[in-house]
Amino acid sequence: SCMEEKPLSEFGRSKGIKKFYSRSYCKKCGIKKLNYWRENNPQKLKESIKSTYKRYQEKYKEIARRNYWKNPLLNRAAKLKKNYGITLKQYQELLEKQKSVCAICSNGIQFNNRRKWLSVDHNHKTGKIRGLLCECCNSGLGWFKEDLSILKRAVQYLRASDS
Repeated sequence: SCMEEKPLSEFGRSKGIKKFYSRSYCKKCGIKKLNYWRENNPQKLKESIKSTYKRYQEKYKEIARRNYWKNPLLNRAAKLKKNYGITLKQYQELLEKQKSVCAICSNGIQFNNRRKWLSVDHNHKTGKIRGLLCECCNSGLGWFKEDLSILKRAVQYLRASDS
């Protein structure tokens, strides 16, 4: 701890049996102390996070459900960043570049007068984003395992059955 004299407001509070007590170290020293513990006890930290999540799992899920509909754009932005490493702005730039249609079938997406998102298509081996696809085309590529030889055979099959 820094051993500096500071106002009481600079100290956190610890809950005792019947009332709160000021901690013996300031908030900044408390953060340093906590970070030091986290660095030196990664396994205990992991176990602590797991047990806390299990204890409050239903509460966390309820909060997540409530907040999801409060700001769907914020949730979409977080999902894009987590899953594909792109921002909502980058997604919208891709969408504009494709004129708001699927890169394969050129269909726009409308669902009960509500805008639906195009899926971010990416190479599963490299993670590189190829474009935006409607749900059907994205699923189709998945069912064909993104394998060009299978897709070529499917095209040959369709051509042969049309003639």
